[in-house]
Amino acid sequence: MLRILSWAKALFTVAVLGLAAPALAQSPQSAPQLALRNDGREFGFLWQAARFGDRTEPHAALIVPVRIEGAPKTLYMQFDLGAPSTVLMKDKLDSLTERLPGLAAGADGAVNRLVFSMGEVRAEAANVRVVQGGSSGGIAWDEPDRIDIIGTVGADLLRGRVLVIDYPRNRIFVGPAAPEGLVGAGQSIPFIFTPRGVILTGMVIDGEAKNIMLDTGSSAFALLTSHEDWLAKTNGGAGETSFPVNSWGRTLTAHVAPSGSVARFGDTTVPLGEVAYMEGVDAAQANAMRASGMGGMTGNKLFVDRILVLDAANATYAVVVPRP
Repeated sequence: MLRILSWAKALFTVAVLGLAAPALAQSPQSAPQLALRNDGREFGFLWQAARFGDRTEPHAALIVPVRIEGAPKTLYMQFDLGAPSTVLMKDKLDSLTERLPGLAAGADGAVNRLVFSMGEVRAEAANVRVVQGGSSGGIAWDEPDRIDIIGTVGADLLRGRVLVIDYPRNRIFVGPAAPEGLVGAGQSIPFIFTPRGVILTGMVIDGEAKNIMLDTGSSAFALLTSHEDWLAKTNGGAGETSFPVNSWGRTLTAHVAPSGSVARFGDTTVPLGEVAYMEGVDAAQANAMRASGMGGMTGNKLFVDRILVLDAANATYAVVVPRP
């Protein structure tokens, strides 16, 4: 179950839960910690495509190949900073426990210990939550090339560490500090690490500084914003396309249009390309989002030709242009 439509859910998260409220603007220490060995290294990721109406999005989800000792094939987990911690999907776990009984969930519904490898990085998670995985079924053990997504690597990978998401190279570095020389003087910008996600501060669009929610479980659009902001950034919606999306059982309509606006992160600029808004969100929720000070939400798509550095130890981030 890919969370490719989580940008729609995130709008409700911001509006209903008050994501930017000061009470949540702290490191989420209550979530389980993901222990790592051999960090200071990088591992690869793949893009998963998806269709939205007549539109194909090649970067719909970012998935990480993982190996579990005793499992005869490579499995995959979605990389999703919108999830507080690593989780497994029940249907895939049921397939795993047929071969690896030690992974069975306990009486509390959680897996006591999960050990997996992402490239050379070895991860160990405790008390892993198990969620329903929709109707995707079990693992196709007899199809070694099929991509079976067993769960999510969440924000516990970032907590207390530095992540470098090199989108052009399809690589993620994780370690105690960023590689030397990657982030220049004055490039770092504060971010807020909350129990519900990462908020990037200081993103400037059309001369206006905004706080934007970052969700790596989402790749559909470069910027999801309000209707009013969408009109302003798309020349009144010129060239608009729209299609229905399902957000946790509720049907919304996504409206997308080209935009000439440019986002600036310190000295680095990134063209938005297009901007989206959701029709079907009630006025009270939209007003609550505006009152929270949030300027919208972004995902992987905005950064596909950039490098995103997230330093949770120092609560700063940077957007870096790859070197030739």
